Amino acid sequence: MTRLALVLLLAAPFTALAQQTAIQGTVQDASGAVIPSATVRAQSAGGRAFNTTSGAAGAYVFPALEAGEYKVRAQAQGFAPAERTVVLLVGQVVTGDFSLRPATASETVEVVESAATIDV
Repeated sequence: MTRLALVLLLAAPFTALAQQTAIQGTVQDASGAVIPSATVRAQSAGGRAFNTTSGAAGAYVFPALEAGEYKVRAQAQGFAPAERTVVLLVGQVVTGDFSLRPATASETVEVVESAATIDV
């Protein structure tokens, strides 16, 4: 009985690792150029949030996540953010590439009209 308990105790960490999964991908612009330093966030259905930044090659990875549903969002300065939902199964590595579009600039110009006065 003691030997069985020891085997189960030693096997527990490996069982937990086998149930973990990962999300990985690349952040690019619409032309296919990579976007380094993009902020990528994965939020589980339970509310846990994980943040990372894309590297010089635009790649990001969330290693060792638990299986479940995640909303993954990528954003970078000058680009509109993009979001997708990913469902991870036990032991699965999902690739979620993002193609960010340029942010639309909005500008407001206020024109104030005043009547000119003429001295006669």
